[in-house]
Amino acid sequence: MRGIRSLCLLGALAVTIALVGCAKPPNKLKFNNALCRETILLGNAGKQFSATVTPLSTGQRVSANAVNTALANCEKELDNARKTAGLMRRPNRDALGVTMRDKFYLYLKAQQSIIDDCLKPIAQIVEDDKNYPDTAAKWKEVGPLLKKAEEIEKEPYAALKDAHDKFTGEYGLSGIEQPKDDESKMQGSGRWWW
Repeated sequence: MRGIRSLCLLGALAVTIALVGCAKPPNKLKFNNALCRETILLGNAGKQFSATVTPLSTGQRVSANAVNTALANCEKELDNARKTAGLMRRPNRDALGVTMRDKFYLYLKAQQSIIDDCLKPIAQIVEDDKNYPDTAAKWKEVGPLLKKAEEIEKEPYAALKDAHDKFTGEYGLSGIEQPKDDESKMQGSGRWWW
């Protein structure tokens, strides 16, 4: 009797695990919107960081606290994008979706490289008044790092945009599409979760 009950419980556990692992993939609209939204949020965080340090080019002082806050925002948006990408599955039977998702992962990798190789050193330069006593000395180092960030992002972004254009062209979508039915409505904290 005990063996039969254990076998039934084991079977029920296996069925539960199988059903949990069979989450419904997103539709093409949700998939498109999730990638677009994360790309836009990452871009906005990068623009905010750049706007925070660019006054150095005109001889204005910048706040190290503001630069560190902008850096933290870039890191937060990258973490959020990684979480979204980690939960993301491509739409069923969709090779273009796989390509776009893979290009998005490469784009995220480039964003991490920008943070590590460009933004963190910029924050250190802004804080370092000993080695960089005035705004001209700081900008002399910061300017090339901003250009390096643009170069790091250029190719992965172009590849992601190309994959996105093919995906949206195939399915008649554009940037962020408005949901047309109740099933596609945004849930959670403003990001697409499924």
